[in-house]
This record gives sequence, C-alpha cells and structure tokens, in this order.
Amino acid sequence: MDPGVKQKQAEREIFLREFPKTIEYVSGPDPDSFNDDSPIILCLIKDGAKYVDSFIEHHHKLGLKQFLFLDNGSDDDTVEMLTGRDGVSVLSSEYPFLNNSANIRHYLLERYAKERWGLVLDIDELFDYPFSSNVSLRQLVDYLESRNFNAVQCQMIDRYPEYLINSPSDRFDPANHRFYETESLTVWQYPEHLGCVIGDGVYIHLAGVRARIFGTDKLCLSKVALVRGGRELRYYNNHFARGANIADVSAVLWHFKFTGDFHDLVEKSVSAGSYWNNSAEYRAYQNLTRTSDRIYMIGPHTRLYTSTDQLVEEGTLVVSKSYLDVAAGSA
Repeated sequence: MDPGVKQKQAEREIFLREFPKTIEYVSGPDPDSFNDDSPIILCLIKDGAKYVDSFIEHHHKLGLKQFLFLDNGSDDDTVEMLTGRDGVSVLSSEYPFLNNSANIRHYLLERYAKERWGLVLDIDELFDYPFSSNVSLRQLVDYLESRNFNAVQCQMIDRYPEYLINSPSDRFDPANHRFYETESLTVWQYPEHLGCVIGDGVYIHLAGVRARIFGTDKLCLSKVALVRGGRELRYYNNHFARGANIADVSAVLWHFKFTGDFHDLVEKSVSAGSYWNNSAEYRAYQNLTRTSDRIYMIGPHTRLYTSTDQLVEEGTLVVSKSYLDVAAGSA
C-alpha cells in the first residue's frame, strides 16, 4: 500500500474514534428526524453571523428546507442567529477544523445524508444552478438520479464590490457585491487517480479575481458540493471526491469573501495560522491589505452580475443537451 494512503487511513481511524465524542446538540430539530427527500444543507461554521440571514433566505428560495450547521466555537452571534429558525439544526464541536475539515464534511454526509442528497457549503457561499428560475430543485435532483450521477461540480466565483474598504462594522448585503469575472480563471483536468467519471466539459477552475489582485494563482475554485451520500463516494479533500460520477451539468457557488471585515480576517488568519499551509493564502492577501484600506477591485474583464444564467452563456458552467431539454420543458 502507498505510504501516503496508509497514513490517511490511520488518521481517519483516529478521527472516527475521537470526533463523534466532541459533538454536542445546541438547538433545532433532531437532524436524525429529517425525512424530507430534498437535499439537506451541511455547513461548517465559525463566526459567520453576518452571513446567516442571506444564506438561509437565498437557499429557502431555491427550495431547500433543512439545514444542519456545525459550529466550531464561534465568538460572535452565530449560534444565536441560527437558533429558533424553522428547519435549522445546530450542533457544536471544539474539534479543530484545520486539517480535518474534509473528514468532518464526509462524516456529516454519511451520518445525516446517507442515501440522500447533501449540499456541503461554507457560510459565505450561495449555491445556484443553471436555469433555476425555471428548473426546480426537485427537477434537478430527479435529473441527476435518472442518469445515476452522485455529484455535481460547483464552480466557486467571487462576487465583489467596486472598492474593498476596511470597515468591519458594515452590514453584509449580497446586493452590494455586484461584480464578478471569469476571464481570469484557468482550467485543470480532474485528477485521474481519484477514479471519478466526469461529465463532458467539466474542469477544475483556478485563479480568478484573487489571482489578479493578490497573486494567488494556485487556489482551487472548484468543489464537489452537491453529492449523494453513499459508500461509493468519499471526500478526498475540501474540493475533490473519490468515486464520484460527476454530472454533465455544473453549478455555481457565489462566494462573498471581500466584505468590510476582510482586513481584520486576514490579520487574524495569519496570526493564528488557521488555514491550509499556515494560512499562506492570507499571507498573500496581507501584502496588500497592510498597505491599503481601500482596494480598487474592478479589472478589464469585470462583469456586472444579473443572474447565474450568465455563466451558461459565457461557457463557465456546463450544461448538456439532455439538461437543456429539461430546462426547455420547464420554461
């Protein structure tokens, strides 16, 4: 056996022994009682209070009814913001997310979404899919199941304001993040060693606006986020999965990183080393945030956001002929 694979297995065995003992129930319905056949949102969260309202409102509009949040010791009002909402369950764990988030995501998927669809998101992401104004979430899931897909590749695209201003007290509103870009993306083939079946035209995306402004050109911006739990599929890391039959239609995760407290987040993340590779990504951000409280974000290929369907027209999201037929029949 490859030593790297053996080490991962050993680490996973330790995780499976220790992690479940750290989970505590906080509020909301017992997640084991969720019996609706629509996808359940599974979200790891820490200090995400500013996003809670827009996150739940957006996904309710798509038809998502069940939310499971795992809080990792928030210091803000995250737990209070989540408590008492219909269909929202909150658990907590002090188990370190750093270097364990893929295992935690897979545990939640296997524990609470086995043999059903789970949408695995971060709190600063809003999921959407092609022609969602006509194609219901139920129709999307039926389409995926009729073709034996168990995963949808989601492309993470940053939405940003004209200026990134250091103003931590600003209230977050997605409507203020009106711009995005796709020309700054680069593409990469899905890793062959993961043994996945990939829909035609589905690629990994890298770079984006963060590369243009901060020079972080190696960041992966693709995630297998909508997945059907089961023994065939297992998360390899936060972006890729093993054993996935990836659909011939891709989706988007609109990403809202560039908010008023971004400068503070960068300083805290670098100081704590709380992200991958000792927060190397945030060290790159710091090179600019420490020299400017007002960063101009607009570039030569910036576009004004109007709807997710723009990404289909631009070729950023993939839609097969068979999915187009579904969309046409729902118009």
